[in-house]
Amino acid sequence: KGEVDFDATAAQEAADAVNAAAVKVTDDALWEEGTDTMSIDDTRAMPAIWDNYEDFQEKGATLVAATEAAQAAAGESLQAVQAAMGDLGRACGGCHEDYRQPED
Repeated sequence: KGEVDFDATAAQEAADAVNAAAVKVTDDALWEEGTDTMSIDDTRAMPAIWDNYEDFQEKGATLVAATEAAQAAAGESLQAVQAAMGDLGRACGGCHEDYRQPED
């Protein structure tokens, strides 16, 4: 947001952490059929995940690619990071809109 001076090291650490989280969350082992909102409590994963798993996986790949772009941008400049954040936000939202139940 430009509220603090740009720190390339901190930006890189944050981008690396976001990438590591994206890689973990897109691991197929986490997405077993029957772990959706209709089957168990305390999840926001919608059954639509398994109705269109190929699309879900594609959205996960898009997320990982966006985090990799953010990693590359982190060492450049604040403007590069800001540009990468738009794609990253769209990648997160694209999956959440289709496959994550809104909070009550």
